[in-house]
Amino acid sequence: MYRTWNPRILEKRKITRRAVIRPETRLESLMSSPAAPNLEVSKKIFSALPEKGIRLIIIHPGSYSDHIRCDIRLATLADSPPPYYALSHVWGSDHNPEQIRLNGENFDIRKNLAKTLRQLRRGDKAVVFWIDALCINQCDEDEKRVQIPLIGDIYKEAEKVVAFLGDHDASSRLLFKVLQGLERQVNIGYILMRLGSEDLASIKDATYTFLAREYWSRAWIVQELILGRDRRIQCSTDEVSFSALQTLLDGLAGWPVVMKLSPGGPDRYAALSPSTRWHPRFQQLLKTGSTLSTNGFLDGFLDSRCSYPQDHIYAFYNLFPEEIKSYIEVNVKKEPEEIICQAAQGIIKETRSLHIITLRGRQMRPVDLWQYNLPSWCPFFGVEFLNDPILPEFSGDPIYLSNDEPIAKFSKDGKRLEVKGVMIGQICTTVFRNPLASRPFEDIDFKDEELIPSGNMPANAFTSSYHDLSTMLNCLRLF
Repeated sequence: MYRTWNPRILEKRKITRRAVIRPETRLESLMSSPAAPNLEVSKKIFSALPEKGIRLIIIHPGSYSDHIRCDIRLATLADSPPPYYALSHVWGSDHNPEQIRLNGENFDIRKNLAKTLRQLRRGDKAVVFWIDALCINQCDEDEKRVQIPLIGDIYKEAEKVVAFLGDHDASSRLLFKVLQGLERQVNIGYILMRLGSEDLASIKDATYTFLAREYWSRAWIVQELILGRDRRIQCSTDEVSFSALQTLLDGLAGWPVVMKLSPGGPDRYAALSPSTRWHPRFQQLLKTGSTLSTNGFLDGFLDSRCSYPQDHIYAFYNLFPEEIKSYIEVNVKKEPEEIICQAAQGIIKETRSLHIITLRGRQMRPVDLWQYNLPSWCPFFGVEFLNDPILPEFSGDPIYLSNDEPIAKFSKDGKRLEVKGVMIGQICTTVFRNPLASRPFEDIDFKDEELIPSGNMPANAFTSSYHDLSTMLNCLRLF
């Protein structure tokens, strides 16, 4: 028995669902914003910044259990700013915030940041940091618009970038011992040769467990690690160089491990493969220069995670080529879908390539409702890919057209894409993917009346429900 499928009813339900749920989701995100509790105190603490002005945070000394005290210091990137470090970390949940003293006022911060500040501060002297959650007035959207384009320069000017990945666990302690040894002895082969097969396997497991931490999946950390001059990794109070991790990963890539298949049996050699999905993206991060190609972004970092939709673009703004930047308006008051469409349009126009419209067909279905309000030619963001990219390398951007004719035209609202195409065939009818329950082992006849779910609806009416390119491509695969 088959359920009647009326595309008009389905589309009506879809529109109704979006109209009701989408505003509720937006309201919840605004109410839970970490800036909300600090709205009044921010007016006392934060003064207007001059052109290219930034704030620095002085973290006063104290033990781990002491109350956190910080002060703000003004600086400008136009002149030589005072020495400072820049923090790269995961913001985490905004539930149950903690209070610190900032410029003598009680100020709410997230638990992750409170834990980070306790580990960053010293017991004997103050340290100076640039921390986005404290140095940018999160209650002032106009200030964010000015500060976001400066973040790239802020990380470039920092004496070092500290990537804080939380507290130690048993495996990370083992990993940091090896990394600290690499800082003293850069010969990775010498270090690995001194280890037994069991120790080497444990180090591999510890390395890939470490690379699977949430930090590495976040969108904002990409520019922070790429642009930093001296990059350091910190767990608890232990700190090692980012280059040591890079050296270790390169050394482990093809290092054979001795494995005994049976007690007393002969030795067998095998290479342990990575056990984390971040591994290929980590390699892309290491290869990326100060400018990120559009294909490097689309195929390498499109699945990066962030808390707010517009940050999928803003997190990479300072890495985009200048011609792509010119299409993007940095304005957090704008609808996220508009910012994303601006970036996607810029990529299509400047690369003269339609590679971007193929991505959605390779992605998993997202759970965030706002993603389904994007045009069907836009990819999803923060969503994993199901298979490898079509382009074999993350090198430059392909150029498909050499003349001056625009590769595509867009409607005034920027949501409709028009391109010239060539008719290569016509879908005459569609069939179910699953075999019929009544005849599971028989061949399906394309003219079989049993395939039509409603007696009054022709078989080709199925095509009206396939509203995006990825689904159409799936239909073509049936033939």
